[in-house]
Amino acid sequence: MDEVDRQAAPGGAGPWRAPEPEPAHGWAVPHQQPAPPQTWGQPAPPAPPAPPAPSAPPPVAPWLAEPRSNPVAVWSWVVAVPCAVLGLVLGVLGLVRARRRGGAGLAHAVVGTALSGVVLLVGTVALSVGAVTGIAAVAGGAAGSRGHDDTVGSVTEQEQAYIDDLYEDTYLSYDDATLLEMAHGFCDDLDAGSTPAEADSALVERWAEQSLDLDTAYDVEWSATATLCQQHAEEFQAWDPAAGDAPDGPATTTTAALDATARA
Repeated sequence: MDEVDRQAAPGGAGPWRAPEPEPAHGWAVPHQQPAPPQTWGQPAPPAPPAPPAPSAPPPVAPWLAEPRSNPVAVWSWVVAVPCAVLGLVLGVLGLVRARRRGGAGLAHAVVGTALSGVVLLVGTVALSVGAVTGIAAVAGGAAGSRGHDDTVGSVTEQEQAYIDDLYEDTYLSYDDATLLEMAHGFCDDLDAGSTPAEADSALVERWAEQSLDLDTAYDVEWSATATLCQQHAEEFQAWDPAAGDAPDGPATTTTAALDATARA
């Protein structure tokens, strides 16, 4: 066979090929690509090696593996109301851990952070309102202005000054209407010509059923002459409740009470 191939091929340069057909009726035959030369007796090229299979990662010890739960996020909303600051801190830590652990506990962290923020906001507003109210109350107390109760519709400037001038015990013992009636009655007696001792005796007798004691009566009289009937202030302050109008005169109710207290 090799001998035939060498004889057929001119010069013995290569294998034998069939001659190309001649064009029929003057038409040109389209040029065809020659078939690749066939080699005889040569082995096929080897196939490329297959890529190596991916190797599984080495197992991680259980105590070194990243946990999939997020208890910090759960605790963030549990402690949000009793301790909003701690809840906010735990909520932020829960968000960070949820990002590292594939979203574990994300909802709990969001709820805890939001709830802690709301509690902090409400607490801040409440503290601010309380502080403003306290400052206003202190300022009002420093000015000595007391409100009046429902027993009187309105008070004049002098009446308000009288109420503010009373001792705390006197102010809390009677309502505003009673205190004003005591003061106006005492001033009316002085305007009518009564001496401070006589007006004092009439005041105590008039309000004996209301358990008007000595200290309360004198406080009412002092404050009344200092604010409501200032024209009698000097006369009243010159009066000594421990003595009568005259050495041999009758003792007033206040004088008698003082004498009884001194003897006791």
